[in-house]
Amino acid sequence: GFDAALAGGGPIDTQTRYPHSDGRWRTVLIRRLLMRDAGGEPRLIIGVALDVTEQQRRTTEALQLARRLETAAEAARVGLWSGAIDATHPEWNATMYTLLGRSPALGSLSLGQALRDYTPAEDRERIAALALAWLRGPPGHKLDFEMRVQRGDGQLRWVQIRAQREVDADDIDRAFGIMQDVTDAREAMERLRVANERTSLALSA
Repeated sequence: GFDAALAGGGPIDTQTRYPHSDGRWRTVLIRRLLMRDAGGEPRLIIGVALDVTEQQRRTTEALQLARRLETAAEAARVGLWSGAIDATHPEWNATMYTLLGRSPALGSLSLGQALRDYTPAEDRERIAALALAWLRGPPGHKLDFEMRVQRGDGQLRWVQIRAQREVDADDIDRAFGIMQDVTDAREAMERLRVANERTSLALSA
C-alpha cells in the first residue's frame, strides 16, 4: 500500500487482518494519500485507519443469505428478479430463463418488456393494465396475479407473479419479485372441478 501510494499518488486503500488483544482478528481499512510540495515532489504520505470488521461480517452474512435464497429458489423452481423500476436489464436467476424458455445469452428483460414479449396477444391488454396500475401505485404496493406466458419454444404455461416495490437508501425506486409455474396446479384444479360437476350430474340423474 505504501509503495502504491508513492508511485501513484493515491488515494490507495488496503484491507488487512490484525490480531486483537482479545484474541480475535480484526479487519482494518487503511487509506493512504501522497502529498506533494510546490515543485511536485513527494513530501509525505498521510492516512487513516478504520476498523471495518463488523461491516465486513454483515456483508459476508448478506452474501451467504443471498446464495442460500437463490439455491432454495432454484431447488423449488422459483424465478427471482430484482432491479430499479427503470432498469432495462434487472437481475434474473437461472430459473427465470427456464420458465420463459429464453436463452441466458440474450440477457434479462424489464418486467414490462417481458410481459409484452411473452404474454399471448389476447391477454396483453389485461396484463398491461395490472402492471401499469402497480407501477403508478405507491412504493410498498404489492402485485400478485396469475397469467399465461408463451415461452420461447411456443409452449403455453400458467405462471404466478408476485412483486413488491420499495425505495432504497439512495432514493431509488426498486422492484423485486418471483415467478413460479403453476400450470400443473391449475390443471389439477380443473380436473377436480370437472369431476365434481360429473358427480353432481350423476347424483341428480
